[in-house]
Formats: sequence, structure tokens, C-alpha cells
Amino acid sequence: MNFNLPDYTFEETERIFADYGWYIPPFIGIGIVFQLVDLFESNNVNEAENLLVKYFKINLKEIESDLIKSLPERKDILREAFLSHRKKLFYCSTILFLSQADGICDSIIFRGREIGKIKNKDKNHPIINILAEKNSLTDHYNKETKNSNYFSDLNRHGVVHGISNDYGNELNSLKALSLVCCVSDFGRYNSQ
Repeated sequence: MNFNLPDYTFEETERIFADYGWYIPPFIGIGIVFQLVDLFESNNVNEAENLLVKYFKINLKEIESDLIKSLPERKDILREAFLSHRKKLFYCSTILFLSQADGICDSIIFRGREIGKIKNKDKNHPIINILAEKNSLTDHYNKETKNSNYFSDLNRHGVVHGISNDYGNELNSLKALSLVCCVSDFGRYNSQ
């Protein structure tokens, strides 16, 4: 497949993924990232999401192992989330992944000494900017519109607070996992 190399910053690229409820997974090849951006930007969302689903399916065992290694205090919950995903219990896996992403954000990114480190390094770190913006995952959930003004139907607030009841599918489970990977990867990078 031919694709154009996008002329975007990391933050702009991450924002494109976030617009569709995804976050750039770790260890994904830069060529695939460029291909995905090109697909999203040319409105080939199904093709882009199929590529991301394939990436996660192929790398699921490695992603699980990496997350458990880097987050040993969360290993039991992460194992259960991955087990739920493998057993196609997507309501369970999605909410478990989202809750762990929240916990990782709270303990690594947004609290205590770490926020001081971030602010000292870069006052506008791209991941913090992306997570702070309203998008399909982070905006307050509206029962009437089901957040239809976004490209993704996965909404953290709607899921965690029991407002949304139609999120239990493989795609949303993997989107939630992509958020866990993103914030975990950021936490590792920031603690070095």
C-alpha cells in the first residue's frame, strides 16, 4: 500500500489517533503509524481500525507480559483483564483496562513528585495535553447523544460510571488497552 508520510508532530499524530478512541501503542513501527494516520485522515477508518486490531491480536501476549513486568503492583488485575479479553468478556476487559489507565494516570502522570518532574521537563508534554483535551474517550458522557459528535463510541466516563451499556466489544476493549499501553509507556519514559 502506498501512503504519504505525514508532516505531523508526535502530539498531532497522537491527537489523530485519540480522535478515533485509540492511542499509539508501544513498539509499533513508525511506518505503520504513518500508514494509520494516512488511513484516518483519508476517512478509511475501518481499514485503520482493522490494522490496529490485527496489531494488538498479534502482540497481545507480548503486550500483557510487558505491562505486567512494568506494573507488577497491577499484575493480578491486568491478568484478569487480559483473560477476560481472550474469553471475549469485553464488558469486563474494557472497564478493567479503563480503570487501570485511570489508576496509572493518577499515580504516575498526575500526582505527587512525578507531576513536578513533568512540569520541570516540559510544561506542555504531548501526552498530558492529549489526555486533558475533550475527545471521545475523555469527554463527559451524554446519554441522549451517546457522544455522537465523536468518531468513537468508547467513553471512559460513560463506562466507568455505568451510564453507557453498549461498549462490550473487541474494538472498545482494544482501544482501552491502547490507553493503558500509552500511559504506562509514558510513565516509564518519564521516570527515566
